[in-house]
Amino acid sequence: MRNVPALEKDGAPAPGLYKDVSFQTYASWVAINASTLVPYLQSAMHGKYAEDHPETTTKAQSLGTAAHAAILEPDRFSSSFVKKPAFPNPLRKSSVDAAINFTRAAEAAGQEVITAAEWEASIGMREKVYLHATVAEIFACPGLREVCLVWIDHEYGIKCKCRIDAMALWLGHSLIIDLKSIQDARPQPCRNATARLNYPLKMAWYLMGANTLDPKERKAALIFVEQKPPHGVTLWHIETETMERGHTEARICLDRYVKGLRTGVYPGYDVGMNMLQLPKWAMTFTNEEA
Repeated sequence: MRNVPALEKDGAPAPGLYKDVSFQTYASWVAINASTLVPYLQSAMHGKYAEDHPETTTKAQSLGTAAHAAILEPDRFSSSFVKKPAFPNPLRKSSVDAAINFTRAAEAAGQEVITAAEWEASIGMREKVYLHATVAEIFACPGLREVCLVWIDHEYGIKCKCRIDAMALWLGHSLIIDLKSIQDARPQPCRNATARLNYPLKMAWYLMGANTLDPKERKAALIFVEQKPPHGVTLWHIETETMERGHTEARICLDRYVKGLRTGVYPGYDVGMNMLQLPKWAMTFTNEEA
């Protein structure tokens, strides 16, 4: 199953590691990434639908983008994001026109306008991330931020890509790090978010790319920072069994994706009749329920 025609003329660079690449340029590279693959975990039908119907950016995602830049690329944050000023009497036409003109001028300069609340939250999140002793120590080590990888998948011979938040050499360990904003950075909410948002699959994809280009032992880590003050921060190493599951899921998704490209067929769920059994927690009941 090599040389998928749809990916022959992809416009993406040759396999390698690329620094100082804007997200817009990275997004223009036609190659498979983790965001494309994740919906395929539900089924090939769901994956294809997600490709054809991309979701719009949410408020939380907008804040996450700004916070990422503030934390990982502070210079770019200062130059690429601008805080929307408070205009007096916002319902008056003069204020409305001033706000529109401000936004147009910022966009013309290649800047993204964010609210004052988003600006302050991004700065606050950055401060607390760098006050976390271990995270600060890791970020002080040799490494890269917002680095793009391109590689050829060993099984299907197709071009793949990823954009990694940070790579660092810390205490002899090669780390691949992803930064996540969250409402509550305590252990259980972090575990729940990791499972619900398929972080192991995404981290396995990053490791797959890095190890294809430069095989070595690497570890995956997640930094969670709370979106609201006081912006608590926790750091997590993803254990081996969880990463193995993520790798298996990534390969399943990639297989479904490639088969769909080759055949034009994107199956959904099993078309046969399944046996329905209640989960164990629902099989227990008290005398009062009997």
